[in-house]
Amino acid sequence: MDRSWLHFGLLVLGLSALLLAIFAGFTAVAHEVTHERSAADLESVSDSVDRYGVVEYDELTADERRMVDDLRGERDRYVIQDGDQQATRIGDGYVVSQGDDYHVIERNRTVQWTSTGGLAATALAVVGVALVVEAIRRHHFPNRGPFG
Repeated sequence: MDRSWLHFGLLVLGLSALLLAIFAGFTAVAHEVTHERSAADLESVSDSVDRYGVVEYDELTADERRMVDDLRGERDRYVIQDGDQQATRIGDGYVVSQGDDYHVIERNRTVQWTSTGGLAATALAVVGVALVVEAIRRHHFPNRGPFG
């Protein structure tokens, strides 16, 4: 009996699982906003000014002001989920001018593998690879078992 349709079905199922793993991985992306450093003069943060630009503290929204104040104080970072409007407004970061002080705020993209989306992406990738390998093994090496 020809089982090539079964092998093809396993292959398609495995490739579908791999594609779903990519989409699930997107849900595990988050943005980490940190306070890099503060300085009393613009000269000390000139490299960051060239990269990010300067934003006046008064131009920030109330949420962004609270975030900047918290980052300068007791919090070491904020984690913002991907797709949040605040994350896109921050861009890669900015230099906040507050009176005579300048604060460098950076945003880095991270992947949270222990979140629900990260675990789902990992599991789907493992299952997808296993199904593709099994489909190839069954089609090309039908007399061999899965472990030798």
